Amino acid sequence: MRDRSDAGTREEATKWVANHSGGNGPEAWLYDYADFKNVFLAGDSSGANIAHNIAIRVGLSPSNSVNDINLKGVIMLHPYFGGKDPIGEESGKDRDFKVLADLTWKLVTLRDTMGSKPVHIKVFIDKKKKKVMFAEAEEDFVEILFSFLTLPLGTIARISSKHGDSKDIKFGSLNSLYESVENLDNKHFSNEHCKVALVTPNSSSLSLCQKLKVNLNDTKLVDALVSDATSETVFVQKKASFIITDDLNVIPVMLDTSISLLNSLGVEYIDLLEEIPKDFGFEEFSNLLKWSLVTNNPLTNLVLGGSKPCSCLCPYSLSTKCSTLINSPLISSYTSQPQTIKLLVQKSQKKVLCAQVENYFVEMLFSFLTIPLGAAKRLTMDNSSSKGINNLYNSISSLGDGKYLKSEETKAMLLSPKLATNYLRVTELLPIYDKSIGQGSFLKEQATFIVSDDLEVTVSPSLSTISKFNTLGVPVSDIEVMEVSIGEQEALLILKAALSSTSTLTDCLSAFRKAKLWT
Repeated sequence: MRDRSDAGTREEATKWVANHSGGNGPEAWLYDYADFKNVFLAGDSSGANIAHNIAIRVGLSPSNSVNDINLKGVIMLHPYFGGKDPIGEESGKDRDFKVLADLTWKLVTLRDTMGSKPVHIKVFIDKKKKKVMFAEAEEDFVEILFSFLTLPLGTIARISSKHGDSKDIKFGSLNSLYESVENLDNKHFSNEHCKVALVTPNSSSLSLCQKLKVNLNDTKLVDALVSDATSETVFVQKKASFIITDDLNVIPVMLDTSISLLNSLGVEYIDLLEEIPKDFGFEEFSNLLKWSLVTNNPLTNLVLGGSKPCSCLCPYSLSTKCSTLINSPLISSYTSQPQTIKLLVQKSQKKVLCAQVENYFVEMLFSFLTIPLGAAKRLTMDNSSSKGINNLYNSISSLGDGKYLKSEETKAMLLSPKLATNYLRVTELLPIYDKSIGQGSFLKEQATFIVSDDLEVTVSPSLSTISKFNTLGVPVSDIEVMEVSIGEQEALLILKAALSSTSTLTDCLSAFRKAKLWT
């Protein structure tokens, strides 16, 4: 059997052999040349592993067409079988090869699946309400939850679009922004490293997160994802048990706090709840992260299966969004010189169709991807809604006040994580850099860009852009050009909207200071 990477192709090949073994094959002439009563699978290198895999599947198959294969043996040429624990000479003279092979395995699979143990929790479900009331977990699970806030927004955008079962869930406008960076030609970047630094952003907390049982920050592939965690705690002071509510409030298991919590949840008898064990690996934590960003019941959505949130991911109207953006306090450390962008607005719907911008605005947008989630929450003061991630943020603050975290430095690292040190200052519009950081840029040279309402960035504006709006039923007479001023406050408003909305520019429209209006 040839080494083919497509699983569907292997499945079809197996069924093809099975059909002939059962006498129902489409190639009748083969019966004169091949003995289907004595079938051997063969493969070389990775093909040998595939042959072994298929042989196991044939042997375990129930009575069906695949089971008709009269498999007599498997010929494996130079296969490789590895595991977490070394065997034979893997702990002796072949130790270096074992280490190299393990690193290679992590690199090609983006996952350490070699015998790694998942994180266990107990989930308590109210079957009548079809709702997870709470979960009980140890500190290893809670610390991985805390690590959500250390992830750069670009990492979260990558996880939300490429991992887990809920790929249709949008992380605000950041998925579109991230994908536009991926699609932007390398010639527009200052050097080959700039694009890599955006699509796989570094984290200032990477070395600590690598000590967790599951590390979602997979920047360095050979160190990534699931590791041999040490017995030491990473963020909390000591080993302990915690209660995690459906909306991700995290509370230490203490008699007084537990009783108070159960009363607040309306739980009179724990025995009436269904207790089920749940194992969490990379995929489960990825899905929990995504649900925590868009709902106030992420555990229920994950464990019992959730429906796709609305496209805006916000449970309130456009006018409420704008009012919230305008009145929300924002962190500001210094005043930057405002610059302008031009918005194409559909007058009848008060909707931003796109923006025509220069480099400085795109540099600002690209810098979003380098900001850790905890820092974005602090900068925008976006921790007051009932979404799970905001409750998690507030829980860390409370646990820090209660001395459950290792130190004040740990608390600051989670609630206000810094950018990784490899990033230079690419924008003056956001207070995200230390004063000592020098100037830099992601983009190579001055250009004009088009930014969509959901922050997709493209180059070379043309009449085709207007033609596209006409195709969508927007006549030229319904389009006006609005020039608006963008300073630090506006940049923070855009960041805040981008975290939760797929119509970022429209949501910020009434909050922008209008410098000039053209028609």
